Amino acid sequence: MQLGFHNYFEFFSLLVALFSFSRLKGSYMVWFIPYLAMIFSVELINNILFYSYGIANSWVYNIFHLLQICFFCFVFINLAQTKKHKQFLLFTNFIYVLIYCTYLTVYAHWLKVKPDLMVAGFIEMVTFSCLFFYQCLRDDYDVWNQKYKTGLWITAGILIFYSGISICYSLIPYISKYDLKLQGKRLYNIIPQYLCIILYGCLSISFILWKKPAKTSLEQ
Repeated sequence: MQLGFHNYFEFFSLLVALFSFSRLKGSYMVWFIPYLAMIFSVELINNILFYSYGIANSWVYNIFHLLQICFFCFVFINLAQTKKHKQFLLFTNFIYVLIYCTYLTVYAHWLKVKPDLMVAGFIEMVTFSCLFFYQCLRDDYDVWNQKYKTGLWITAGILIFYSGISICYSLIPYISKYDLKLQGKRLYNIIPQYLCIILYGCLSISFILWKKPAKTSLEQ
């Protein structure tokens, strides 16, 4: 078994969430605990299967990708302030999941990772992140309110992470053609691992800062 450094950041973020459970419970933030536990478990199991038995389970990552996209959509829905905004997020994500599942089912590619399809999901997350920032600027939210303070950290991590891997995955043909590597690994493998540091670092900070907010006039 060979754990990557990003796995330690996943585990660290999970520990922070567990230690923050008393403050996270009763809010949507508590769902980060099973989410992070799932991420670390999937990575660990697939790591063992690949390095110990030479088994590559691409279908697991296809399902895992959909779960990630759906979970972060759930987070953005909880951060959204208007019914129309929430409906837009839900509808957009539903269409993406439908197209993703239909394509892989019809063309029998569940056993293969399709970077182009994944990039569409990454762009969706980038769009949702930008919409949240625009929402904050447009409505002049009190960024010192705990809900938005933690939301800004979560969204910043998601925006940086998915922006980076969108570019990386889009350049897979170019990276493969010229065999571009860093630390002996192809760039589309190593760069997402570095971006995980930012994502899970931001999530950890959001857990530490979280306090269940009282309702404000914007939520009436």
